[in-house]
Amino acid sequence: MIDKIKKNKVSEVPDWVSNQMKEVIKWMMNQNENHRPTTKMILSHDTVLMYLRSCEDREQSKQEKIEAFNERDLLIEERNGLQSDNERALAGRDQERIEKDRLQIELSRERIEKDLLQIELNRQIQERNALQSDNERALAERDRERIEKDQLQIELNRERIEKDQQKRRADSTQSELDRQKTKTNESQELVNAFQQQIEATQSDNTRLTTENQHLQTELSKLRPLTTSPKQQSKLEPKHQQIQQQIPIPSNTQQSDNHISLQQMSFVQPAVIRGAQIGQSVIVSKPLPKEQSKAQPKHQQIQQQVPPSLNPNMLVGIIPNKQHVYQQGLKIIRTDKYDISTVAFNPIISSGIVRFGGFFERHSSLYNFSIGIAESSAIFGSNEWPINGENRQKTVCYWKDGGISHIGPVIPENSKIELNKSVSCEVNMNISPRTLTFFYDDQEQGLSVKYIPSSIRFYIFLWDANSSFTINGFENLQYSSAKKVSNGKVFEWGKEWKQ
Repeated sequence: MIDKIKKNKVSEVPDWVSNQMKEVIKWMMNQNENHRPTTKMILSHDTVLMYLRSCEDREQSKQEKIEAFNERDLLIEERNGLQSDNERALAGRDQERIEKDRLQIELSRERIEKDLLQIELNRQIQERNALQSDNERALAERDRERIEKDQLQIELNRERIEKDQQKRRADSTQSELDRQKTKTNESQELVNAFQQQIEATQSDNTRLTTENQHLQTELSKLRPLTTSPKQQSKLEPKHQQIQQQIPIPSNTQQSDNHISLQQMSFVQPAVIRGAQIGQSVIVSKPLPKEQSKAQPKHQQIQQQVPPSLNPNMLVGIIPNKQHVYQQGLKIIRTDKYDISTVAFNPIISSGIVRFGGFFERHSSLYNFSIGIAESSAIFGSNEWPINGENRQKTVCYWKDGGISHIGPVIPENSKIELNKSVSCEVNMNISPRTLTFFYDDQEQGLSVKYIPSSIRFYIFLWDANSSFTINGFENLQYSSAKKVSNGKVFEWGKEWKQ
């Protein structure tokens, strides 16, 4: 451009350029460089200034545009940043939601695993309980077998003892028979000896009688027929000597036969003058001392009626001895799988009477009871005390603490534990007659009034080889019932309700 100016090869200035600008341009295109305007002069020219201002405005506008663009870019970046933040926030929220869902799934999985573990634990507990039940049944079976074995051993020992006792009794009986036989033989020998002595005495008596007759004949020949009384009396001692009793040997005192030789009296017939002496007789006479002993013994038997009750008087009414039996004060169930209700004699119709005992060897799976029954109640084999009509004739105190009569079981009494004393007390002296229960010597809250005029006590056993031991049966002078506070009294013959 400068070269073109120097060579004056410039084109004409367009018309739209202002005249002032044209002058400046021409001025600048002056060939004499010294006459050319300076930069300051050019820049101070209005057109140039306007142009510069225009350029500056354009530059400023451009800069503003750039700044606007930059600001827009910043806004875009900020928006993009915000969008990124939003996206990150959304991503974080999504991540949190995903994490939350994952945690929920994990919790659900843990819950499911926990439920599965609980189910497994319950199954293991059930299996363990089943094993424990099997073990308990096995132990119970083993205990039952051991008890049966012990009972068999006891039975064998009892039979052996009975056989030994029978043998000893047989030996004792044989010994007694031999001793009695020996005594009988000794007695027979003594009788024979007495018989011989009697025969000898009879022979002597006959001889003496004959001699006496002979002497009397001789005297009658020697003396006149009329003799004085004095002479006749002198002959009497000889006659009396003939009538003396035969002496008893000393060894007869050692015999204790049923007919004692010491208790025999030898009766010698009177010697009639010139008559034959008759056969001697041995007569058995009881001593007065024995008669006096017999009468007090009879009186003693009459006085043996006991003035009061005691447990040994109780006799169980056993319906079937294959299921239950009484051994002293103990009622024992056998190993038969049945139930047993045992009532006791005597019948109670007067007084204040208390009956009690304790249960033994009874599983918690089976029930048992104690109570009273109307005297007309009859319990058959393998029957509950509440079967049929007997429900209306009994009051039962069950092991779980409830009592029953007509209607449902009424709870609230103490549960009956094994080896703990439980008793029933009836008061037949008052009106209405009452029944009170005692457990471990503590009066129970549930009692009964208007009981029948004659009753029996009873017990009920279910489990095999279980038992009830009687520890009390007595008359009381005063009732032990004090009426427990908040207690309940039910009436015999009516339906009971809770």
